Amino acid sequence: MHTTKETHIKADAYLVFVLLMLSGGYVGAFTYLCKGGVFANAQSANCLLFGISIAEGEWHRALRYFIPVITYLLGCGLSSILRKKINKKEDGKWERMLMLAESLLIVCLALIPPSWPFFLSYIIIAFLSSMQYETFRKAKGLEMSTLFCTAHIRESGSNLAKGFTEHDRFALGNGLLHAIMIMMFILGAILFTLLSRHFAEKAILFDLIVFLAVILLLRQKKKATD
Repeated sequence: MHTTKETHIKADAYLVFVLLMLSGGYVGAFTYLCKGGVFANAQSANCLLFGISIAEGEWHRALRYFIPVITYLLGCGLSSILRKKINKKEDGKWERMLMLAESLLIVCLALIPPSWPFFLSYIIIAFLSSMQYETFRKAKGLEMSTLFCTAHIRESGSNLAKGFTEHDRFALGNGLLHAIMIMMFILGAILFTLLSRHFAEKAILFDLIVFLAVILLLRQKKKATD
């Protein structure tokens, strides 16, 4: 027995999400190990700490958590507008432009002196992450995230359960795809941790290899559709 909603993802399209998930774990480890023990990819923790700071009357600290949330919000809105306008002229152009912009921001992160406040890095990463999250949301109808694992854990668990109990091979396949995304995120964290022992904060520059690979895949996809 199998579901009528069959989800097929081309290998090259799925590889883009796999690589970006690897980058998500890599950048998450960067902010945790090198930028004050925070996770700047997602904003749930900042919203929580913002509320706690308000309750405790620590307005200055509340502002520190509020600004990255607003930056994330603005980044999502800007990405949504630009993607529609730019891709209307040429499909996929916005995704390639975003990868180039993210590459430049990664270089900026590597050049920020360790003595500077961590806050500046949080802003850059929040903006970078929000635009990526808004842009890369689905692969052939399959919900995806390139920055955190919660959605993938949920989707993997529910699809694998359906696959085994209902003998649904498509649900089983989707569950495995989400499980791979989780493993790639963890692998990204492992890689940064190991590389940072030798290169410290400059290890973030190795993330450029991932972005270059994604750009090449997106260009290849464009040539295939021309």
